[in-house]
Amino acid sequence: MGAIEATTVLENYERHGGIMTPMLIRIQAMGMEQIVRSDSISVAPIPDSIFALPAEIKALKKGS
Repeated sequence: MGAIEATTVLENYERHGGIMTPMLIRIQAMGMEQIVRSDSISVAPIPDSIFALPAEIKALKKGS
């Protein structure tokens, strides 16, 4: 069908775990509007291991 022009509006920001997060998101496209409303947001710590490079990438990095 091709590209569709859409407008996304972020509103009602609140701080959760030190991060400002929109609690209301409005998406307007093709004459319709979708509303996403959050009542609460949980921010869990991310372990450093998530960002560790795989062994194959570490080997490539050493070779450069």
